[in-house]
Amino acid sequence: MDNSKLKKLIIRYSICIAVAAAMVLGVLFIRDFFSQTKIDQKFRFLSDGFFITGLLLILFSALLFVSDQGAFDGIGWALKSALRVIFPMVGVTKPETYKEYRERKHSKSRVKGYSCVFFTGLACILINIIFVILFNVVS
Repeated sequence: MDNSKLKKLIIRYSICIAVAAAMVLGVLFIRDFFSQTKIDQKFRFLSDGFFITGLLLILFSALLFVSDQGAFDGIGWALKSALRVIFPMVGVTKPETYKEYRERKHSKSRVKGYSCVFFTGLACILINIIFVILFNVVS
């Protein structure tokens, strides 16, 4: 692996980890984690924070994947066609067929490098499992 690719990979994972940490802290603030005195409650809240964060990141990466595969192309084409009917003076160009729309959309470069979102979410789920085990041991 060349040095620039490694640098880009580190930046991607750093951003994903920072977003995950912010999400965990947000859940902890919402759950009033910092005013708890019992250790079992702290483990439970940490487990909740990492589980919610991991689940959201994994689902977001799944949404990116299906969108990248073209699952929402039909919805985009239908909305564009409906807007052309409602506002005919805006789209002066010849209306394109669905086949042309898909070819134009897929000729552009697609979203790349979103596996870091999935793996960060998976890491959060694994940390969640550790806190669930600690919660069950302590309580």
